[in-house]
Amino acid sequence: MQPEHILKRPLNRAMLIMAIVLTTAAVLPHAWNVGYPIILYFLVIAALRLLLQQRARIRKWLILPLLLAGLATAYSQYGIPLGASPGVGYLITLLALKIFEVTNRRDIYVLTFLAFFTIATQFLFNNSLLFTLYLILVMMMLVWLLSTLNRDRPEKRLQANLKTVATLAIPAIPVTLLLFYLFPRLATPLWELTSHDSIGITGLSDSISLGSISELSQSNKTAFRVTFEGAVPEQPMLYWRGPVLWQTDGRNWTAGETSMQAPGNYQLISGRIDYEVVLEASNKPWLFALDLPSTIPDKSRLTRDFRLITEEPVRDTLRYSISSSTDFINAEFDSADRQRALQLPDSTSERVRSLALTLKSASNSNSDFVNRVLKHFNEQPFVYTLRPAPLGDNPIDAFLFETRRGFCEHYASSFVTLMRAAGIPARIVTGYQGGEFNPIGDFLRVRQADAHAWAEVWLENNGWVRVDPTAAVAPGSTTPMTGNGAICSRRTSSATAEAVLHATTSSLMPCSRSFAAAWVA
Repeated sequence: MQPEHILKRPLNRAMLIMAIVLTTAAVLPHAWNVGYPIILYFLVIAALRLLLQQRARIRKWLILPLLLAGLATAYSQYGIPLGASPGVGYLITLLALKIFEVTNRRDIYVLTFLAFFTIATQFLFNNSLLFTLYLILVMMMLVWLLSTLNRDRPEKRLQANLKTVATLAIPAIPVTLLLFYLFPRLATPLWELTSHDSIGITGLSDSISLGSISELSQSNKTAFRVTFEGAVPEQPMLYWRGPVLWQTDGRNWTAGETSMQAPGNYQLISGRIDYEVVLEASNKPWLFALDLPSTIPDKSRLTRDFRLITEEPVRDTLRYSISSSTDFINAEFDSADRQRALQLPDSTSERVRSLALTLKSASNSNSDFVNRVLKHFNEQPFVYTLRPAPLGDNPIDAFLFETRRGFCEHYASSFVTLMRAAGIPARIVTGYQGGEFNPIGDFLRVRQADAHAWAEVWLENNGWVRVDPTAAVAPGSTTPMTGNGAICSRRTSSATAEAVLHATTSSLMPCSRSFAAAWVA
């Protein structure tokens, strides 16, 4: 333990700068996890501390207003600090104030330990290999800083201290790499922090409230894992079907009064895909499968709109085996289906209806109209973003003609609205798209961040046909995607110049989220 007189010694400028730089290095990766105003506040305070190094009296007068400003910034982003992101946001705010009041070695010790704690919180959000190696480097430098501070005259032994720390830490790097790849890792953290902030947690919901979530962030939590008996299907085929939404009031989309009858008039065409699913607890009654299940698990049923429903909500991890055929013909469609699939609220604006009728009048067929709507999304300045602008009382109108910024629920909702306004039956399907293959465990991991929303339209002689309007956004028309809830994340921003529907004589032909290209039969 250091003598009290050593702990209270003033710091030289080199040690102060190094402490602030390393603490900043520990905080900066959180720029993807917390609000940018909080990171900016931290950087301003750190810079201000360096400028006012010799003016302790001024710093004392500034602490209270800076504290109030920091708390106000954090509160404006999160409100009450419940959850991972809000908790870390408040931690960074207070850490900035600790930097501002550093005056001696004791303060550097406290600041260093807080930096170590901040590094630990990074793993609440990311545990990739390169990210881990970066944090290991920061921790090594923090250890070097502590080693240097333990000397009476640290400025005389900087290089020797760095060599000592390197001798201790470098041999641990290959061991870390070995454990990273060989040691089994949980798909989710040992800790579970439930977020109650205003930012939604990415995941699947049985409804869409368009525009109610102003910021959508991603969650790496596992939704389910899939083990295939044969080859893993291509990514464009991996549409994991969930709830189907028919009813809308202009802002909210729900399932409405759904029929629990089994589907009748359909024919499977392609060969079977056999696989096993390990579904995480969701407290919801639906299971996930590729379109269309040819066999279903015990204690479950397949509904008329191809939802796979279990008898009880999934409250624990559930394992089930299933087979699917991704190519089939469905000809089941009655007057009740048509009425539900054409329902629009009276609040649908004249601009929306006029756009639909204008595009419809220039089309040769319903399938040609679908292509024209997708082409409209592709050629007009629509932007894919997980941080869309707030929408007003008429969100579809505002999205189509004003903001033109949104994610999959915006595109699916507006697309289905245009279809219905033109007299073409359509509905929204929610679920997951894609997945990340783990070659070591030989399974496909589908995360909550893979949640997605797409559309289905009814075309004569084709039945219900899948259309993914989100993929029609022109290449480059994206903004950075960060961070948590309603439904969706987009893996790629690529799309063809001609965004058209992929449909042949069979219904529900796979339509890639990466490419909206196809030809209508």
